[in-house]
Amino acid sequence: SSCVMEDVLEPSETVNGIEEALPDDMYFILEPPTPHTRVIYTNEYKSLFEREDIVGCFAVRKSTMELMPENEGYKRNASYRVAVHTNVETDAERYFLAPMTVSDNLPRTDDIMYLFYYPYDKTLDKVSSLAELKNYSHTVRENQNNRDYYEASDLMWDFCEPDHERNCVYVRMDHAMANIIVEVSPDLIDVDYTIPVPVLPNLKTTANGIDLTSTSSEQMDPYDTDNADQVAM
Repeated sequence: SSCVMEDVLEPSETVNGIEEALPDDMYFILEPPTPHTRVIYTNEYKSLFEREDIVGCFAVRKSTMELMPENEGYKRNASYRVAVHTNVETDAERYFLAPMTVSDNLPRTDDIMYLFYYPYDKTLDKVSSLAELKNYSHTVRENQNNRDYYEASDLMWDFCEPDHERNCVYVRMDHAMANIIVEVSPDLIDVDYTIPVPVLPNLKTTANGIDLTSTSSEQMDPYDTDNADQVAM
């Protein structure tokens, strides 16, 4: 499903007065949209990234809309990890993306856009053109009773460009495919009854033709889904 939340909105955390205290190497800053988006939920509406989550990234030349050349230091499918910077005076936390290795550290130029996505997909190492990222396929894991499978089923992306005034890139992830949460009140559970693993039937588990170069879910063309099956929750 596409993630659309119109009824419940939370204000984004203020960034005024914080950027000045950030280290120079904090270039890709994870900004929460409204509401926050991620698979680790603090309540039914707010969710956060975790430290060490791995995010993939491609660099794109804005003027030509082509992938930046690897022979100029732009690694294809570069891997970044989620890290946290804490302001020692205010204890305010800012989440940012740090390169996994020196070779993952993408150069910074004016004529560039960045395509971030989660979860990291090793098979995208073979991508040779931007057209392949306009036709991405993603499959939801059917056994989401497993935490790793559950997290890997939440497809998010952002196609963004630098904020040249602040010399950073604000990464605001949005959902291409979103997880489903089913909440059951403890009062409705019979403690003497063995509860089987809950299952949601007739769900579309695969999406094809996802255009990760869209800049928002509203601009993303409808994509094909198939493999209607059941998902263990």
